[in-house]
Amino acid sequence: MASLRAVYVLSNGPGELLTWVKPILPALSKWFDVYLFILPCQFASGREYEVALSWKELRGVYSPSETWKYLLFGGKRDVAAVLQFGGDTFYGRWFKKKLKTVYILYTMATKVFRGVDYILTPYEVLRKRFVSVGVGEDRVFALGNPALLNLNRVDNRQAREVLGLGGGVVVGFLPGSRVKMFPESFDAMLEYATFLRGKLHIEALFLISQFIREREISSWYERHECRWLHLVKEEKKEFFFGASDVVVVPPGSNNIEAAYLNGRGIVVLPLEFLRYLSVGGVLHLFLKLPFVGDALRKMAFERYMKENRYLSWLNRINNGCVFKEVVGYNIKGKIVDEVRRLLSSDGELQVKTDLFRVFDLDAFRDFLERVLV
Repeated sequence: MASLRAVYVLSNGPGELLTWVKPILPALSKWFDVYLFILPCQFASGREYEVALSWKELRGVYSPSETWKYLLFGGKRDVAAVLQFGGDTFYGRWFKKKLKTVYILYTMATKVFRGVDYILTPYEVLRKRFVSVGVGEDRVFALGNPALLNLNRVDNRQAREVLGLGGGVVVGFLPGSRVKMFPESFDAMLEYATFLRGKLHIEALFLISQFIREREISSWYERHECRWLHLVKEEKKEFFFGASDVVVVPPGSNNIEAAYLNGRGIVVLPLEFLRYLSVGGVLHLFLKLPFVGDALRKMAFERYMKENRYLSWLNRINNGCVFKEVVGYNIKGKIVDEVRRLLSSDGELQVKTDLFRVFDLDAFRDFLERVLV
């Protein structure tokens, strides 16, 4: 890879962009000219394009509408590979066909993907699952998790000093990054924090995603008059996790990162939020119908739980509970019970697999040199 060729990176939502794409850009941009195409996504914040424009490693950023225009009308060029991190493989196959190049998919969903040349996955246990469903050994490789690159565990005392916290119990909350669910997701986490504060006299932290605009956060904060709540920007997430005795997180791509930086956590899903659940295929057309949409979402959720057993990738990959999942209506009492249990435990994670395997950049480069011609 003596000369810099172009690589097209495809990605969609906040989680994939921040935990998979951004950590590898410093290395990838030394090897290639990197262009990012943001794919349409039902879970998007709406700020993916705006945030990615600030990443200096990128030679170009395409919004979802610009991605469509490129696929429909854009000219062909010499592209070494298409690397996809999240999103529907429909787009990756289209790019591959248009550019006549190598299509590489990074994913944790273990199934056969039509039209994909190579699959990269974080863990050996997932590589073996791919092989078991019929993916060739020479087409799937376990390279580790990019989310764990350059992460540092911060001592609890140091983290509290930086954030100006006392010596009491601190619970950290991740209210999420989906604009469509704001401010309801923040309201729900505030309800849990308030309830915990009344029962256990905690100090509460909210980790604020860069995908939520600062003026929206300020307006929400002023409206609720919650001066006791500490807001921590995402740039200080290592201090957030270091200072927290327990973290409360929704299911998402950051759950493994949370477990890596903080050994005690709870994954929560209030079923009041099922109305935000989307389903694929033709059924998506019926979601807005009265009564029918709610019934479809409930059916889809029950099917998902039956097939996967766990909500969180953290637990699904481990095939066992690392962070307990609290699911249901009016779950704040269950959250208090689980926080109490965690505070009295030794904090040892029940990890069966290589969950904390950091992405191997050297192995990634070796792989690219081998498959790209």
